Amino acid sequence: MDESPPLGFVPLEDTLDFMNKDVDIMGVVTDMLPPSRTKGTDFQSTFSLTDWSNYSSSGLGIKFFRPKEDQLPTIRGTGDVVLLRRMKVKTWNGMTSVLSSHWSEWIVFPASSIPTEAPDKIPKFQYLCAPRTRPPRSAEWLYAISLCNSQDRTTFTAPMDPAEALTKTTSSTQCLDAAPKPKRSFALVKDVEDQRFYDLVGEVIKTYATSGGRVEVYLTDYTSNPFLFNYEWGQPGSGGEGRDGDDYNYAPRGRKQDWPGPYGKMTIQITLWPPHSGFALNSVKIQDFVWLRNVRIKHSLTRLEGTMYNDSKFPDRLDIGILDEKDARVKQAMERKDAYWKRAKAEGVRFIDDVRGEKRKKGKDNEAQPKGRAKRRKKQLQREEDQRILELAQTKTLEKHDINRNIRCAHPAVSPQPISEVVNSDRRRVKTPGGVEYQLPFHNVCCRASVRVVDYFPRKLEDFAVPCEASHEDELSESQEYEPRERPTRWEWRFYLLVEDGVPTKGSDISGDRTRLKVLVAHHDAEYLLKMDAEDLRNNRTALRELREKLFILWGDLEERKSAASKALKARGPNKNQGAATGKGADSLAKKQQQPCGKAFECCLKEYGVRVPRHEPLDQPNDPKAILEDGMVWARRFMMFGTTIL
Repeated sequence: MDESPPLGFVPLEDTLDFMNKDVDIMGVVTDMLPPSRTKGTDFQSTFSLTDWSNYSSSGLGIKFFRPKEDQLPTIRGTGDVVLLRRMKVKTWNGMTSVLSSHWSEWIVFPASSIPTEAPDKIPKFQYLCAPRTRPPRSAEWLYAISLCNSQDRTTFTAPMDPAEALTKTTSSTQCLDAAPKPKRSFALVKDVEDQRFYDLVGEVIKTYATSGGRVEVYLTDYTSNPFLFNYEWGQPGSGGEGRDGDDYNYAPRGRKQDWPGPYGKMTIQITLWPPHSGFALNSVKIQDFVWLRNVRIKHSLTRLEGTMYNDSKFPDRLDIGILDEKDARVKQAMERKDAYWKRAKAEGVRFIDDVRGEKRKKGKDNEAQPKGRAKRRKKQLQREEDQRILELAQTKTLEKHDINRNIRCAHPAVSPQPISEVVNSDRRRVKTPGGVEYQLPFHNVCCRASVRVVDYFPRKLEDFAVPCEASHEDELSESQEYEPRERPTRWEWRFYLLVEDGVPTKGSDISGDRTRLKVLVAHHDAEYLLKMDAEDLRNNRTALRELREKLFILWGDLEERKSAASKALKARGPNKNQGAATGKGADSLAKKQQQPCGKAFECCLKEYGVRVPRHEPLDQPNDPKAILEDGMVWARRFMMFGTTIL
């Protein structure tokens, strides 16, 4: 008999060479423990396997995890042959083990069904497997026979009677599922149940892209299911404190928008994985009617949700598509939609209660329910009024001081500070318990300010993006070996803005000198400001042109003024009267060049400290020099964040 495993399978003695990688293995069960619950919510099956290599004296340890006990490998005793696909080799509790993942598959060949000799033709006998498992190939059938007969069959503890080993009789070519295989059929949202597969048709209410290439699609066919999330009427978002559909605020995403309807328990959230998610993100629009094939329904916390993975047999097949109005199922859904909104407009809140499945109670309970709703509505109206007043006050401030509305920043409820207060803040002056006063070199604080850009550095916009070295994590990952090769250059934003107060402060002279501050704009904060990824601007003229247009919104014609002033200085050329060239004439030209020309805008600034050489001049000359042991000093710096150009 052939002692080598089938193509793609790894001998058990070679699994150590695949640490932290996926492997396919086959082996004979030499030891096992009954299924048990983990410390979490899953169940686990622990057993050991051996093969022709007689790996170890006790075999290779396997741990298989699943949410339900009936989803674990159905092993009846030693002697059964187990086939495992997409398992992960890990170090677990100080020992090398093979652990299952969400994608792992299992097939158990009961010892009672395995013949003692390989037949002349392709053998096929009864086996056990999980739902949606790919059936074994001919080479895997033969290797299962080889493995089982490599051991002393008299020592097996697995039942030898086929009637006892298998719970029901099947044909020789049929897979016997360890758990009932969920049936898949077309269904309305009102009829879906937990742990079943369905084909759905409905209208897309909204889509939401998440991490890992997933896309959440909110679908309705205007039928109600009591186990879905309750989208309440008159409440922003989903009626909860988190984003739409996020009850517990695990993933807050800015300001919530009003739920467009339908209200009540009519909309199901379906998470799409690649390749279906890419089609949904690029092709599906709000209010499109789509069909979804093979949607798995499951419970998530307090409600039913759907999930769509790729089909293992057809990994590239799309199970999502857009339907036109001629489809009979779309026509029926459109009829339910029209009936829903007609009734909603006619009956109002009473209709929403019916959709939610709530029944009005008689007597005192009936009186208490509207009071509770009225109280919630009153609080909601108060929040909306407060927000409206805040936005109105901000609008008046922008109009009064001619603030650039095309630039927005975070934390609008915080009042902006003058640059002079930011630079000369009293928060750095502290007093010890003994009464000694001293000033800190910097203070890690954030603030908002209304500023105007008067200069920038570097002089050329092409130098606003600089190359950066790849980190060690980028060069070598956990799952790949190091191979020296040339990697593409990574670029990041890094430039400075010289800003001054954009709004005149009380008692300040508009025509006089104002306090100025050098502000760094870099990394992700710069990407958020420009809404552009850093590139080689010297070789990408399109990106440079887009950057120039963005910065024109930020500082007006400052670049043109600087360029004109530079050309005027060069036009003078060297002459004997060097003092005149560098004296009052140059000063007046520089002042003309640095005159504020762009609109003021509000931004967020954060203060921090960096270590610089002792002889290096500080940005703020009046700052104290806190000399460190190595001769370096702390220097105060400012960086812009949370600001974006619309």
